[in-house]
Order: sequence, then C-alpha cells, then structure tokens
Amino acid sequence: MTHLIPYRARTSRFPAPFADDFFRPFLREFAGRSAEFDVDVIDKGDHYLLEADLPGFDKAELSVAVEEETLTIEAKSAAEPPAEDARYLYSERRARAAKRTFALREIDEAGIAAEYRDGVLRLTLPNRQPPEKAIRRIELI
Repeated sequence: MTHLIPYRARTSRFPAPFADDFFRPFLREFAGRSAEFDVDVIDKGDHYLLEADLPGFDKAELSVAVEEETLTIEAKSAAEPPAEDARYLYSERRARAAKRTFALREIDEAGIAAEYRDGVLRLTLPNRQPPEKAIRRIELI
C-alpha cells in the first residue's frame, strides 16, 4: 500500500476556527469544493485493487485518467431540468461532482484496467516489475 498514496493539495481548506470536523460537512457545501467518495485499496500481491463507491453515476459520467504517475478519478452528473408542469414541494437533487487524485508509484500504468458495475468502480493496478538485472561478464586478460 505504500505505492498508492492519496494526494491532498492542502491539509485543510477552512480557516483555523472552522477546522473542527463538526463543521466540515456543512461548510463543504459552501466552499466550492467537490465532494469526495469512499475508496478501498486492497493488496492482492501482484496488483492492487482499488474500489471506489460512486452510486448514482452513469458510466458516461465517470472519468479515470493517469498522467505523470498521478491517477485521477472524477465523476460529474448534470442536473435534470425540471418538467414544465412539475410542482415541486421540495427538491434536493442537483448536479453533483466528486474527484479523488492518487500518486502512483511502482504501478504499471499501461496495465491499469477499470470496471464499473452496481455503483462501484474497480481499478486493477498492476505492480511494475523491476527490470531484470543483466549480468555482464568481464573477460580476464
């Protein structure tokens, strides 16, 4: 697990008086910050299995990208426009966005595979094989 490290730009996005965990969920709505999602990383020996919970997103709304040893998982859903004849009493459903970034070390980026089913994104992250050391024979004179 030492090779897959969550990337955090800053330790806190809120000023010190509001850094308490009690206020974080409430203030996150107003900070213009994308929500994060839960991730499990399992060491399978020759590879890691990263499972991310992204319920309610369609496959087309997900993006997985690798650039310069950085893995980015992003999910964006657009808000559906209200029907013209609808008379909402209350509505909480709106556009959502979630993003996580991980630093990849010792991962074979070309071998990464992804699957999305039942609201869970599964990424197979194969370990990079160390280069075989060639033995150079030195001829004796």
